[in-house]
Amino acid sequence: MTARTDRARQSLVSCVAATQETSMQSRTHLFLMLALLAPVTALAVQADPRGGLVDAQGQALQMRGVTWPGFDRTALAAAGLRDSTLAQVVDQMQAADINAVRVPVCAAALQATPVAAAEVAGDPALRGLDASQLLDAVVRAVSRRGMQVMFAFADGRCDDSAPQLGTQPQTWMRGLTSLARRYRDTTGVIGIDLGSSGYRNASWSGTAAEADWNRVASRAAASVLTQAPRWLVGVEGVGSNAVCSDSARKAAGSNLQPLACAPLRIASRHLVLMPKLAGPDRDAADAFAAPDFAQALPAAWQRDFGQFARNHAVVPVSLGGGMGDGDPRDPAWQTALSTYLAGTGLRSAFLGSWEAGNANNGGLLAKDGSPRADKLQVLHQAWGITSAAPVAASAKRAAAKNVSKATTWNSTFTGTATYTGSGYSGGALLLDPIPSTALPHSIQRNSTLAASRPRWLALIWK
Repeated sequence: MTARTDRARQSLVSCVAATQETSMQSRTHLFLMLALLAPVTALAVQADPRGGLVDAQGQALQMRGVTWPGFDRTALAAAGLRDSTLAQVVDQMQAADINAVRVPVCAAALQATPVAAAEVAGDPALRGLDASQLLDAVVRAVSRRGMQVMFAFADGRCDDSAPQLGTQPQTWMRGLTSLARRYRDTTGVIGIDLGSSGYRNASWSGTAAEADWNRVASRAAASVLTQAPRWLVGVEGVGSNAVCSDSARKAAGSNLQPLACAPLRIASRHLVLMPKLAGPDRDAADAFAAPDFAQALPAAWQRDFGQFARNHAVVPVSLGGGMGDGDPRDPAWQTALSTYLAGTGLRSAFLGSWEAGNANNGGLLAKDGSPRADKLQVLHQAWGITSAAPVAASAKRAAAKNVSKATTWNSTFTGTATYTGSGYSGGALLLDPIPSTALPHSIQRNSTLAASRPRWLALIWK
């Protein structure tokens, strides 16, 4: 019995030793295989060398986007949650044909930083969440609706101030890496914009390494793609006095002309050019002084970024304006931009911000939180949406209006009435049992319910 035990022990030791050697070889082979496979990982969304975006099936993808601010400010909460639930805000966006959001984030939003209860007073389910948990909730709510999310993380502070390259370079790089690691496998999150509203001190191939946007952006992209190899990386332009650029004054972040002389070291399938554009409300350019300034804008935009759409994905970001709330020239600038984007086929863009507007922030909402139809029409023109009719005020107001209609439809009804909001400008009222007084032309059998609840009826309105 002892001899057997000794032989068994020796066999086990030999087996373990062989297993360890095999394991080391296997790990080496595994790492080699992963390294070889990494460059050909399929992207959920990737840049098309013909100048656009495509999905995993190679189909053209249009991003009809807006910027959703808040996580880049001292509040560390998405705008709109003071008075509305998270679902209601997303309902509003989808009602306006928006399918993508650009979410600016600062470093504190990635930590367990407390969020004041007032910032999420409109949604009790969000109370008690810290900043990082709230960001998770927002990303989850948007992506579950089939919308795309693109983060924007700038080298700057959490106060919505104009960012400066080199302000907090290590914090910025850590934040980029943290975002990529945290959300790399989250469905709907497609990448990150390396800037917010245009770095005021950025150069392109300049002598100051900390302000050389070409080198800084290339290094930042490499860090992001190491953690999230399927992501897109958005790179804005620079301002005036850049290499290989004309002498006209440029808004910070808008000028990509230097790309023709000094390319970025970022793989084309990951690279999205995201020029930051600002009109008279946000930028005091001399060019806006001429009475016919809007006529000269398309040629300037074509030089600054449009020329690169032949072989790059170009997704402009409009930092917005008051659309008449501030500088009276702003509506002409906004209209010129939407006409230019539509005419050149640059159908993907992030235009304006989803918040109550003023002369500076490009907010698309009125003071009561409802979308402004005049501003949305400008967006729809840029995106090529054919309907020019004003969009309904908001999902919340439309729902309230429709509930009012339903309650006066038949005051003698007895049974169960279930209202279902569609999140758009209509809704449905499900009745059980069907009233005998219901008119055939005013009702419609709901095919989804028919099998399980044949006596239910759906009243559909728009």
